[in-house]
Amino acid sequence: MEANRVKRRGGRRPAPAQPPVDSKERIIACAEEVFARKGFAGARTHEIAELAGVNKAMLYYYFGSKEKLLRAVLERILFELIGLSQEILNQHLPPTEALEKFYRGFFHYVARHRNFSRLTTMDLGSEGAYLVTMFENFFRPLFERGARFIERGVARGEFRPVDARQFFVSIYGLTISYFADARFVSILMGQDAMAEDVMEARLEHALDLIFTGLGIKRPSRR
Repeated sequence: MEANRVKRRGGRRPAPAQPPVDSKERIIACAEEVFARKGFAGARTHEIAELAGVNKAMLYYYFGSKEKLLRAVLERILFELIGLSQEILNQHLPPTEALEKFYRGFFHYVARHRNFSRLTTMDLGSEGAYLVTMFENFFRPLFERGARFIERGVARGEFRPVDARQFFVSIYGLTISYFADARFVSILMGQDAMAEDVMEARLEHALDLIFTGLGIKRPSRR
């Protein structure tokens, strides 16, 4: 009855209680999956909310629109990788250790965001320009930082001469393609490509290829 009196007087209902913080992260994680599977146009907010175990009102409470939710998904993915890079740089490790630690982090990052390649190649409609802007402002500087790292190693004689940018594109493709085509890779290998032991073997093989490509030995494992 009180709610009806508020409505008749034209007053606003009291603001809803703050939902638990973890629900926001759950919405973003579920949105990442739905956007990757159905594309921006095909994704429905009610499906995302249902998958996250919340109601649509909570989804709009946090994000306001499907467009802003997509931005939150993309930002979380990119900022996580930037944070990984910064963390390793701040440790001032020897080049070989920094390279191995970064690639391990990148591999596990892609494993956590297996839909990364789909999100960055699907038709995002009006949000496509936003994705390009994000890549130019955040991802490309990270790529250039990595290329300069390789170039400095080549200049100091620590790495064999390579085209640093081509080398990083190869690392990117080597990693992304494994997870993007995991189902097909599983068929080729006759085993689950996403099984923990198989992924670990893949990680070690990729590191061997990277270090061989630079003409250096991998640091000893402690």
